[in-house]
Amino acid sequence: LGSTPTLAKQFPSMYDFRHSCHEKYGDNFLWQPPIWNPFPQISTRDPAVVKHILSDNFENYVKSPMLASALSTLLGNGIFAINHGKNAADKGEAWYFQRKTSSKIFTKNQFTGHVHDTLCKNTEKILRNLDR
Repeated sequence: LGSTPTLAKQFPSMYDFRHSCHEKYGDNFLWQPPIWNPFPQISTRDPAVVKHILSDNFENYVKSPMLASALSTLLGNGIFAINHGKNAADKGEAWYFQRKTSSKIFTKNQFTGHVHDTLCKNTEKILRNLDR
């Protein structure tokens, strides 16, 4: 079952749970995700590692076919569900187009105003629905 039972028990306080795991195991640790994902994952809170993944070596960190399929079912073919870079089926063209389009909305002024308020409001709605 992987970590499914532990994660289910900790879901209401997932961020606190992950924080406690980092406190116990360090800035980087390997964990076995839930049963539907057979691949071990690395959890990190190390700024240098995050920068390496999101900036310095971005091309090497793509979604597995299983994850891409699950995300596309949940999110459609948006920027968070499709792959980027040379390893994507379209060599990342769709991701790049969506990234350029979304970069116009996610400016500092937009984020500190409308985007922040909208994300907070909708996150609260989701959390209320999850509590049902």
